[in-house]
Amino acid sequence: MQRIKLPKIDKIANAQEFQNCLRPQIIKIAQELIRQEREKALQGGELSSESEIIARIKSRYEKFQNLSLKPLINATGVVLHTNLGRSVISAEILARAQKIITSYSNLEYNLSEGTRGNRYDYIALLCSELFGAQDALVVNNNAAAVFLVLNTFARGREVVVSRGELVEIGGSFRVSEVMANSGAKLVEIGTTNKTKLDDYEEAINENTAILMKVHRSNFKISGFSSSVSAAEVAALARKATRKKEDFLALRAANFKNLADLCGGSSDADGEILNSAANGLSLAAASANILNLNSGEPSEKSEYFYEDGESGIFAKVSKIYPAKFSMKKEDNFNEIIDYYDLGSGYASELGFELGKSEPSIFELLKNGVRLLSFSGDKLFGSVQCGIILGDRKLIARLRKNQLLRMLRVDKITLSLLAETIKAYINKEFHLITTIDQIHLSLDELRERAELVQSRIGVKSQIVPTTTFVGGGTMPGASYPSVALAILDGADLQSAQAKFRAAGIIGRIEDDKFLLDFRSILKSDLQDLIKKIGEIYE
Repeated sequence: MQRIKLPKIDKIANAQEFQNCLRPQIIKIAQELIRQEREKALQGGELSSESEIIARIKSRYEKFQNLSLKPLINATGVVLHTNLGRSVISAEILARAQKIITSYSNLEYNLSEGTRGNRYDYIALLCSELFGAQDALVVNNNAAAVFLVLNTFARGREVVVSRGELVEIGGSFRVSEVMANSGAKLVEIGTTNKTKLDDYEEAINENTAILMKVHRSNFKISGFSSSVSAAEVAALARKATRKKEDFLALRAANFKNLADLCGGSSDADGEILNSAANGLSLAAASANILNLNSGEPSEKSEYFYEDGESGIFAKVSKIYPAKFSMKKEDNFNEIIDYYDLGSGYASELGFELGKSEPSIFELLKNGVRLLSFSGDKLFGSVQCGIILGDRKLIARLRKNQLLRMLRVDKITLSLLAETIKAYINKEFHLITTIDQIHLSLDELRERAELVQSRIGVKSQIVPTTTFVGGGTMPGASYPSVALAILDGADLQSAQAKFRAAGIIGRIEDDKFLLDFRSILKSDLQDLIKKIGEIYE
């Protein structure tokens, strides 16, 4: 029998090429390739050399490594690029949070009392200072915030939303589907392009829980269109709640009168038990006050018929309240307004970009009781969902058992806290997203000229426009400066070469561009080095 000589796996794993690699992964790949070589030899095929096997292992390992998170140079011009990680945390913000992140901390420990504390208290105080909000809560992203709000206040009840605001954002996140999964019932109002205050008013009934606004952060409707402001919806929610309270108070009084007139009483379910046939006429009259038609019972009503001496059927019934349940007064649910911003900003945005974005400060000032937004979009912090609003409502959110599944850790809270403090101190330069958006064209041109002077490839500095990204400000472009690479290569090939080096640019107007709106100042030297390696 012919002896097959194959390289030893341990020898290959210890090769110089794999010194800084994950050894278990190298061994796994090597075992698979050696097995393939053995099968090939048994079938009479020619064995690969050791160097060839090592090269194939390297190729397989590189594909594995490409799946891991690695730093990239964002030269797309899109500051909030979802595929590239959205907001960048500045080195200074990270340094300020580092000690907390790398140490034990009082995450849930009250230092004053020596008892268990609450991880959200400090963030709530910071948000109160920055936004003027009564209270705040942080969950792992804004989708989680939407889900938590709907599940807490509208499970089994109705949420009124304009058809023109039933958005879908990246990753197939649909407001309607999140609503369904939360247990809330969607009530669509208006049309795609027009929704009026009357539409909200007409949709409100005894089962209404939330009047919801959703910011169209990733698309816009132009032409003949209209929508209702958050302030108007907030005012309507308060008005509807007062009317519901008044109605229930009247209903409670009339309901009691009805029970007395019937000569019966209310059972444990809040139903009126008629026990006297001679009280039926009085019951019928009182039922009219309660919008109960004895001839058209509610779905739950039960009728029992008895033959009377006159041949007339007498009705002895359980009469149920028609509109609102009177089982327990504390079961009363107010109608609240909630605004899903998607993205929210806390400072002025240059180039008039803020014109299409709702202001968090203004929304709270105008009486919006609950709103939420993403921490890693225009706010420029770590990924999270920030919920601001009424203290009583936030307290109810905190009691929802789902919060334990949606809560954030000390890393997120520490980085978010330092970002908020930077806003409070007006240290906007520490918030990378805001800083990049505000860079002047002169500054961008200087950076482009620096790179151009240091690379050995033909290039041209060109004016261009870009977008903020991250599902914000649809159609709102602003100016930038880019470096067009003119190496004569096919554009797709050029893009692939740069991508392999960790530089993500874009193709526009038959040119491969490196847009300096999104290139960090700290990446300039690395950019020069990588371009040099591409063309060496």
